[in-house]
Amino acid sequence: MPSESPGKIVENGYDRIYKQYDNYRKISVNRRELDRFLKLIPKGSTVLDIGCGSGRITKFLTDHDLNVVGIDISRNMLKLAEERTPEAEFLKQDMRKLDFPKKSFDGALALYSISTFRENIIQRYSRRYIGY
Repeated sequence: MPSESPGKIVENGYDRIYKQYDNYRKISVNRRELDRFLKLIPKGSTVLDIGCGSGRITKFLTDHDLNVVGIDISRNMLKLAEERTPEAEFLKQDMRKLDFPKKSFDGALALYSISTFRENIIQRYSRRYIGY
């Protein structure tokens, strides 16, 4: 029997625990980082929320006058995100395989998913999608 890919394992895992995960994650834990991000990004900017999960961070960003595109690998997490933040755009995508036109975003966050990235991926995404 073939083993599941790492992406599929992550997707299935978050699809199972999405409600518990949503109850666990609170904005206040990362408020300092979010406030710093808001100082760097002008209102009205377009931001990519990588690994948006249930949309708590996305909601915070839209409440601060940012246009947000959230991506996540879990359908169930995206359902929660869409309910929480209908004004944002959400896409089911593996964050390791982003496919947007160059310089599509003014900024990006990977607040809870950053630990899964390798440094060279972060640099490549920054240059391609944000223009750094």
